Amino acid sequence: MESTAGIHGGASLKGERPVQDLTDRRNEEAREVRDLLAAKVKVHPIWLGGLDAQAARHIYLFIQALEGRKPFGRVRRQRAPRLTLD
Repeated sequence: MESTAGIHGGASLKGERPVQDLTDRRNEEAREVRDLLAAKVKVHPIWLGGLDAQAARHIYLFIQALEGRKPFGRVRRQRAPRLTLD
């Protein structure tokens, strides 16, 4: 019986700790993304406190794309119009 109690007790602790670690990691990642976006748009990070981390990431990547650093997806090459001597 002692081993059964140890298994159940250990399982609950192991189950709760990774969830807390994951939550902490997500919060830290959200802060980092908001800080990057705040620096990019030159505002204080507290103004972006209510912004979802995913939305902040999309906005930051969109601004990066507009600046020409990383274009979204494939860049299509357009064909030059045919020039004729008519």
